[in-house]
Amino acid sequence: MIPVPMKRIGLLSVGQSDPVPDSDFQQLPRVEVVDICPLDAYTHAELLEKFSPKIGELPISSNVKSGAEILLSHSALERELQKGILEAEALRLDAIVLTCSGKFDLASSRSRIVFPGQILKEKVLQRVWCEAEKVAIIVPLDEQQGRLEKCWNARLPSEKKLNI
Repeated sequence: MIPVPMKRIGLLSVGQSDPVPDSDFQQLPRVEVVDICPLDAYTHAELLEKFSPKIGELPISSNVKSGAEILLSHSALERELQKGILEAEALRLDAIVLTCSGKFDLASSRSRIVFPGQILKEKVLQRVWCEAEKVAIIVPLDEQQGRLEKCWNARLPSEKKLNI
């Protein structure tokens, strides 16, 4: 039997690292999970100062190490996530998984980046829907509701009613 090599996957977080690692990820067979949390370099006060959403900008909801929720600027967060990708490339990870379904303009020259939001969109578009099925979307912030409702209504068949 040929041994299957261990895969190294980076979880690129839009927040700070959790005090206790997620045990589900730690139990994956033949997978080493590496947490990449570029916001760990900042204190809570620095995050509030440097990453507060600009007026009119759709905020990103995340958590700090204490577990408290924080609202972040999408554009400022995107720059930090790109730094996290550089960190992942230096570690020579097999893939990077973004831990957010939001849309970010990120690139890597070395590692595959998995965008959960894009996968979800593709699966919804491929699906054949039954008449009785309902679709519910969980929205982290009230400010995101209008944009996400418009986004998902565009992806679903017109007869599907969306519950947000």
